[in-house]
Amino acid sequence: MVVLTAEQMKQAEEQASQNGLSYLRMMDNAGSFAARRIQTKYPAAQQGLTVVLCGCGNNGGDGFVVARRLAEKQMKVVVVLVCGAPRTDCAVEMYERLRSLNVMVVDGQTEINFARNLIAESVLVVDGVFGTGFHGQLPGCAKELLGYSMQMKKTMVALDLPSGVNADNGEIADGTPTCQTTVSFHAYKYGHILYPGAACCGEILVGDIGIAWHPSCAPLVIDRAFVAERLVRVQGDTHKGTYGKAALLVGSKGMSGAASLSVAACLRCGVGLAIPIVPNEIYPLVASSATEGVYRIYQPSDQPASVVQLGMDASAMLVGCGLGNTPFTSRVCYGVAEQYNGPLVLDADGINSLLLHMDVLKKREGATVLTPHPVEMARIMRQDVSLVQADRFGAARQVADTYGAVTVLKGAGTVIASPDGRMAVNLTGNSGLSKGGSGDVLAGMLVSLLAQGVEPFDAACTAVWLHGKAGEMVSSRLSQRAMLPGDLVQVLPSLFLEFEE
Repeated sequence: MVVLTAEQMKQAEEQASQNGLSYLRMMDNAGSFAARRIQTKYPAAQQGLTVVLCGCGNNGGDGFVVARRLAEKQMKVVVVLVCGAPRTDCAVEMYERLRSLNVMVVDGQTEINFARNLIAESVLVVDGVFGTGFHGQLPGCAKELLGYSMQMKKTMVALDLPSGVNADNGEIADGTPTCQTTVSFHAYKYGHILYPGAACCGEILVGDIGIAWHPSCAPLVIDRAFVAERLVRVQGDTHKGTYGKAALLVGSKGMSGAASLSVAACLRCGVGLAIPIVPNEIYPLVASSATEGVYRIYQPSDQPASVVQLGMDASAMLVGCGLGNTPFTSRVCYGVAEQYNGPLVLDADGINSLLLHMDVLKKREGATVLTPHPVEMARIMRQDVSLVQADRFGAARQVADTYGAVTVLKGAGTVIASPDGRMAVNLTGNSGLSKGGSGDVLAGMLVSLLAQGVEPFDAACTAVWLHGKAGEMVSSRLSQRAMLPGDLVQVLPSLFLEFEE
């Protein structure tokens, strides 16, 4: 699956039409898919009333199809015309087909109190008022009926997007409903992923409506199949060298936990050998929690150049995760970036220590992967964090292009951008990951996959997806509130078993 703008979705529909798939057939496919998902996901609707709120455009046409298909299954359905009679050719045709089944149709503008009563009696409300073309503000009747559905705490299903969500930037209009499910057609839209719109969508189900085309530049939505292809391991005659050697230059006084988490995560992701490079003062703490690491220890009095050399023989290297941001670490990070030719992950203080010398990354022979959270991204770009969050895809693309680095912009809907133009977004995870240490786990997972030979962009996408999925698994047992980053490491074996059965 990919993510499209509203304009790209129009282009996809035009391409499909030119290839012989009529707009009417696309609408029928869309509404039929949504109706099937409603029947499967909400069996209670079989016994009660479903109210379908329909606009006057093509989203309303999708709603007419949903109502017709549910009525054909002997479900009790009422359609409410929220913006008057349908106006597009396809919507008019689907409205006429619906009327042939004698489904009750109510004019929401002239019979708004009756419409409110129907909503109050309903088991399910389907939002088919506005779709990807929405902009501006919700008109009065739509705002009233959608708001009343929310007030009555009705289960709501949106067609394509909850009405009021901007498809391209995730902005929402006043009165936008929060739906339990959104059924999207052909592809994800940016409004499904970017906040605050994403918070209104609930579970997102994407349906195939017969369209094959999408632009090559469209970001990929990472899924299980993508990850499974990247987790294939060499079988048979293998040894630790087969699965690579990861060096982790991590930790400092007071930050041994960050080092421990990254090393443990690296080991759990299948690297052949993990080499933590840590200062002597935290070595006992880190080694006691990640005993399988082969440690290389340095003293505070050591020269930065000598510390740099400690990881030169690794298949991939991680710098950051509690390293600290001092003149010493700045010289070490610069030396690693300048001299190490393998894949390099820069996380947290690995980034902070290089902020004044980021241009060194442009000269690297090996791949670079940056894993900033939004505040670190703002520092890299020298702009306010609000601007980063306002255009997360654009920010990731800009940094990837500028520094020739795979860029992982962490957060809700982590965005991954490659300097070759590829982009991806991750939808696994939850707010339980919003705790110090979660990023250290991700960095350790990422360097492990790189050391095993996974291509940098693919490794970043795979690590991010697995990290989020681990968060979902942990929260299902421990709750999002109580879960800790260390719990992510503990659940990784169970997660990997799903790919080895």
